[in-house]
Amino acid sequence: EHDPLAFTEASVKDAIDVAVRWQAKSSSLDSEAIYPLIMWNCLWKSGASIPHGHLQVSLTKGMHYGHIESQRRAGVAYTERTGGNYYDDLYQAHESLGLGRVYNGVRVMAHVTPLKEKECLIVGSALDEAFTGTVYSVLNCLTDYLNVVSFNLVIWRPPLRETGENWADFPVIARIVDRGDPLNRTSDFGAMELYAASVVSSDPFKVAGALWERLGG
Repeated sequence: EHDPLAFTEASVKDAIDVAVRWQAKSSSLDSEAIYPLIMWNCLWKSGASIPHGHLQVSLTKGMHYGHIESQRRAGVAYTERTGGNYYDDLYQAHESLGLGRVYNGVRVMAHVTPLKEKECLIVGSALDEAFTGTVYSVLNCLTDYLNVVSFNLVIWRPPLRETGENWADFPVIARIVDRGDPLNRTSDFGAMELYAASVVSSDPFKVAGALWERLGG
């Protein structure tokens, strides 16, 4: 399929299922390759090198990818400092603002401090049908109702086997962010975003309103 936005719930679920099975098989052949990442870059504004829609998968050794490891450490430090669960409290903060709801048992949030435009978080206990179905529903809302054309999507999850690190509270997390109009030659990342702070023009409350209307949660 050459149309990058011509995806369906079935095709998204199938792509993620293939990615998970590839990671499991690869890890079975290399016991040190246990830290998984699933990525989807849609169109050139997001860094995609080819226009048709496709997921990318990878495994690494020794330590998880930097941003994921940083998130794990932040969660562990938060629990040690407060006694609370970082991810539960993150969701509760969003829910209290009207930016978080549960959909099919999966937590969905319009990020209150997004990295870039219209960022959404999807948090679940497992990379199961409910989770992948929710990923599709959020992505469909963004592309069909919020005019997102180019986007980045990642799925973070714990290592495939036990390690000496504390992953006890780390859930499965999907992050989706709008990368802007592919016909606009201006980059959405400049010196400010790289070295100071994110510059965001989208309103997370409007993103949440569209999500709740479409998801019905």
